[in-house]
Amino acid sequence: MRSNCLFYLLVSCFQLTVSGQVPEYSAAGFFSVPESGREVLDFNIGWRFFKGGASQAERNDFDDSNWPIVNTPHGLELIPTQASGSSNYQGEAWYRKHFSVPRHLEQKRQILYFEAVMGKCKVWLNG
Repeated sequence: MRSNCLFYLLVSCFQLTVSGQVPEYSAAGFFSVPESGREVLDFNIGWRFFKGGASQAERNDFDDSNWPIVNTPHGLELIPTQASGSSNYQGEAWYRKHFSVPRHLEQKRQILYFEAVMGKCKVWLNG
């Protein structure tokens, strides 16, 4: 049976470098290492995003089709570099992702890792 998942997240992610090397891309700070036994999947692409409150957005049947698609790392807004003193947005924001677990991983341990969350977050998986 194929596992279908819907993942909701209030998160902001940032890239890391490992041992001073800058790889082509990071999957939430993890990099594939040959023969390590760990498979790293890039989960940064294709999130639905909404800045503000969204009543019942944690529900599986919530319609997020009109939300823009963003990739993480993602900033909530662009503000001038000289901005300070809480002029940046301090409210709620939603990130939602629809995905399927690859068949060869269905019976294996899965870890979702988020590199950074600004403030507080709540995470829902399948509602």
